[in-house]
Amino acid sequence: MLVIKQLDNFALNPRTGNIDALGKAVGAPNYWVHGQVTLRDRGDGTFGIYQGNYDFEWHDVNSFRDFARNIGNVGGIIAHFDGGKSYAIRSSGNANVIRK
Repeated sequence: MLVIKQLDNFALNPRTGNIDALGKAVGAPNYWVHGQVTLRDRGDGTFGIYQGNYDFEWHDVNSFRDFARNIGNVGGIIAHFDGGKSYAIRSSGNANVIRK
């Protein structure tokens, strides 16, 4: 199960009407894929993640994590043969949340 660390308080998102909070994926492989995400409180004791697009954004290298992410971007661009075209990430199921 994907583990997400909650970074701020849940609040009403006026654009969507959902109860959301900022979070980030825990663990190197999950963080490299998901990075920061929007946590969504479903109101039934479960949480999901909502994330728009993966955009192959290039990061300035200030840490090994930035370097590794950029290398992953190169691999993704090569694997998809599309020059790094943005694509939508669709998540289903529950996220295990480490509460703030």
